[in-house]
Amino acid sequence: MGRRSQETARGTEKMKVISAANQKGGVGKTNFIVHLAHDFIERGLKVLVLDTDPQGNASFSLSAYASKVTASQFFDDKPIALSPKDGITLVTGDPKMLNIEKLNISDVGDNLKRNLKSVSEQFDVCLIDTAPTLGVRLASVMYASDYVFTPIEVEAYSMLGVSLMRKTIANMSQLNPSLVNLGLIASRVDKRNPLHVRNFDSLKSNHADQLVPVVIGQRSSFGVALHSKVPVWNIKKTSARVAAKEMRDFAEYVFNKVELTND
Repeated sequence: MGRRSQETARGTEKMKVISAANQKGGVGKTNFIVHLAHDFIERGLKVLVLDTDPQGNASFSLSAYASKVTASQFFDDKPIALSPKDGITLVTGDPKMLNIEKLNISDVGDNLKRNLKSVSEQFDVCLIDTAPTLGVRLASVMYASDYVFTPIEVEAYSMLGVSLMRKTIANMSQLNPSLVNLGLIASRVDKRNPLHVRNFDSLKSNHADQLVPVVIGQRSSFGVALHSKVPVWNIKKTSARVAAKEMRDFAEYVFNKVELTND
């Protein structure tokens, strides 16, 4: 999208807020957020990434784009002074995010919503990475989001949490009626592993209405990419080409569902 088209789009549509949510850790939330950010800037979008995980994994992989604003400031009642960078602007995760669990969820949610709105003229899309826990932080993110998707690893513990995560999103939709559930995205699937195959078949049988039509395989090239702070399509490995296609397909799915037009 050209500069003129971007300005027109931002002048007529609000910034879209998309969050990755799952109470289970190690399912690939950061992998998706980081790669969506890289894909979207290549489409000419202005991207804000908000890392609400105190551990700051997305902040590590996107450190080249870090702003001077930290995530906990977005949950505060003070105004945000954010200077956009070219392409991606990262709001880093910080330890103060842990204190948010002690605060009133209504106040925190309203603060986040207001602060996101205050910067919405500067960006086309905001991508939010979340911590692996159910609580005030995750609830406030979903309260302030327009869209949410749930990465699912096809291992036993992750599978056990699918119904709970769906119920959580459904409950949050009552507080935030504009929240759209983009669905479950199968992550780290090893098609040579019989247990993964059985679990994925179970996922298709029990949650077909919510399953994204893309599967992300268990590929070491994703780990290399995140550690090297580049998208997987910049990794010079044969296996990375397959990983890149899978992630590009997911980005295309989200791009179309959210209607982030680049016309």
